[in-house]
Amino acid sequence: MKHELVVMLQKDSSALSNLYLGDNKKLLQAIITPIKNANVIVGYLWTEISFFEYLHPIISYTKQETEDVEYILLKKQSDLGFILRDIQENNEFKIRTIPISKQDKNELESFIKGKDFFKDAKFKGSKIFASVNEIPGTDWILLAKINQEKVAESTKNTALLVSIISVLLIILSASITYAIWKRSRLHFLTRTFTLRKEKDALTERYTSLTKYANDMILSVDKNGKILEANQKAFNSYGYSTDELLKMELLDLSFDRKKDVEVIFSSINNPNGILFETNHKRKNGTIIPVEISAKLIKQGDEEILLAIIRDNTERKKLELDLILAKDKAEEMDRLKTTFLSNMSHELNTPMSGIIGFSELLLSEMDNKNHREMAKIIHKSGKRLNETLNSILDLSKIESQKLDLKISSIDLITMIKECKYVLF
Repeated sequence: MKHELVVMLQKDSSALSNLYLGDNKKLLQAIITPIKNANVIVGYLWTEISFFEYLHPIISYTKQETEDVEYILLKKQSDLGFILRDIQENNEFKIRTIPISKQDKNELESFIKGKDFFKDAKFKGSKIFASVNEIPGTDWILLAKINQEKVAESTKNTALLVSIISVLLIILSASITYAIWKRSRLHFLTRTFTLRKEKDALTERYTSLTKYANDMILSVDKNGKILEANQKAFNSYGYSTDELLKMELLDLSFDRKKDVEVIFSSINNPNGILFETNHKRKNGTIIPVEISAKLIKQGDEEILLAIIRDNTERKKLELDLILAKDKAEEMDRLKTTFLSNMSHELNTPMSGIIGFSELLLSEMDNKNHREMAKIIHKSGKRLNETLNSILDLSKIESQKLDLKISSIDLITMIKECKYVLF
């Protein structure tokens, strides 16, 4: 049994064991079913079936017909052999095994020798008729015997008995086979249901992704015909489902010739292409679009998947930015021109003030008046330098200023500021 168990555990599917004696001396048969997780065997389900429970109805039935039928179980290539007796214990009928001697077993086996029926054999001094049946899938033989004297009395009943035994044994094998098949089918149906559920969930996610996408999504065959489109495409182009699915991708192009070369260049580009073009709606209006197209495998066919984005708002924003930039540059030019003109206009009167203050300094004798004239002269020069700085600022902005580095007397400059302020 240990060797047989090792062989059965190496199988990847359910298996039926040989008959074996349990601890309670009952004849048992086991169904071993592997338990899998992700196609990996993690354990085994061991189900024991009492062979006597299947055999008991046969014995009970035949006992009703005749009390002289006996059943003997023989194990091939072994000394094991049992007479099966139906006894009543605690108001229940049970099968008990009575071992037979090695001599009796050898005597029976000498008559069997591949036969399924024999007569004139002696068992314990009496001639018997015996029907021999191998129990399918095991190395056990079930032998039903009856004394020839009793058989002679009712040959018809004996033939019926043998037929019933054979049928019931077939039913037993069929029942076990059906149990294994039913379990395998249950596993298959469970796996099929799980895979179908996963497929439905994946399909639902894909449908939601395409249905609620903000971009237009088209799938196109090798001839350019539109196969599928999402709701955004129908809404943006203004075509009904039937109308759009009868069109080609190039029917949407404003410049068909230009788009032909670009779109079908994606066939030779494994990374796909990204380009901008113009499409036209059903009502004839033009929309700027950005197209990302790539050739993908779908089943046995190759299709072109095109994701199309409406660039109307982006183009409008780009135009607004260009206009704003041009306006800012124009304002900057006007400011530079204004500063330059203002500096020149103020420079002329300031030159007069500085010139007259120098005349006053040379002609005044009063010390206080000379000091005030001196302040006027220095303030005028300071203001003139400020105007020149403003002019320099306009030159810097127009990139026309040449910088000149010179040293200054900081103390003198501070004193001059003091005279001006105080």
